[in-house]
Amino acid sequence: MIKSSRNRIKSLVLAAIVFAAALGIIAATLPEKRALGGSDQDWVQPDEVTRRHPVPISNHQWGFDYQPVEALVQALVPGSDSDLELTNYTAEVLGRIASALPENLTQADIQRIGFLSRQGLPGSIASGVADDLASTLTGFLRYRQAARAQEQAAHNGSGPAAAQARFERSVNLQNQYLGTAAAQHLFGQQRRLQQYLIARQAIQANHDLTAAQRQEALGRASEQFRSGTDLENTP
Repeated sequence: MIKSSRNRIKSLVLAAIVFAAALGIIAATLPEKRALGGSDQDWVQPDEVTRRHPVPISNHQWGFDYQPVEALVQALVPGSDSDLELTNYTAEVLGRIASALPENLTQADIQRIGFLSRQGLPGSIASGVADDLASTLTGFLRYRQAARAQEQAAHNGSGPAAAQARFERSVNLQNQYLGTAAAQHLFGQQRRLQQYLIARQAIQANHDLTAAQRQEALGRASEQFRSGTDLENTP
């Protein structure tokens, strides 16, 4: 009985040694991990993506979280047969997206956001619509960055002249980063309101006007604003 138990223990020990040796052989034959912590299972960027983004997007430490804005981005193209409509509402959504992202986005970050916005749409969305969305979104983010930098560098004053100068700088940047036609669609209503408020400010600040003249000028500016008439020539 004792001899049988000893034989059984020896067999178990021998089996354990053989198993450990086998594991060592298997481990020795596995490919080593690549430098910098990579492995043979590293993600490889598809060729189609590489053509648009030569720098592999997986090897960058992104400084933003895309998840909080993903639903907002997809809301810009609500249906499979939808186009990207450039309206005041679109500008509001784009503004909410920009506000939810860090202010210090790099150009690589913005490019990545454009890529994610395109890839996150349903497959039923036309590729042209997806491209328009990505282009508009990245253009808007670049515009917001440029506007912020410009305002920090500018010597902001008060009064109608300073307000008009700020308005013109904003319009120029919108046109530069989004295109004149697209910017007009996106910011047309906002621009008209700003022009109206600047016109009112100029009328109120004009001490050459009598009370009656000032009231008449304010009424005329209000009427032009309601009718959509250009306010530039308002006294």
